[in-house]
Amino acid sequence: MFDLWRLERERKRLEKKFRPLLAQAKKQKNADKYEVLLYEWLSEQELIEDALNSLTTWKLIRKASKLDLPIPPHSDGEMWQPSPTTRLPHLTAKGRNELRDLIRTERRARYEEWVRWIPFLIGLVGAVTGLLAVLLSLL
Repeated sequence: MFDLWRLERERKRLEKKFRPLLAQAKKQKNADKYEVLLYEWLSEQELIEDALNSLTTWKLIRKASKLDLPIPPHSDGEMWQPSPTTRLPHLTAKGRNELRDLIRTERRARYEEWVRWIPFLIGLVGAVTGLLAVLLSLL
């Protein structure tokens, strides 16, 4: 949880750092400096995006594993892509969305299975309470 927050904060910090520098280079009409700053900013943003994608991927995989859901095979090019920086695979946007949908569906099914017992339990508690009231009133 804090890793996602930290990476988002780092992304905002980079934007605050590079926006004024880029504006200054553009104002001075220094194309070389502008290109270098833009490349540096985009490179650092790509590292952060890669870290965010990897972190999100492994969190989703951990959740899916806990629920005993199938993980898309690494050979599926629509679901996995290699990281541009580490070359390790992470889920594509489509893969993340499909895995999220599977997780939501499974959680909903488990919740509905548990919730259907609530009326029965409430009725049982009411019946036991009524029976105890009757028995205690007879004593």
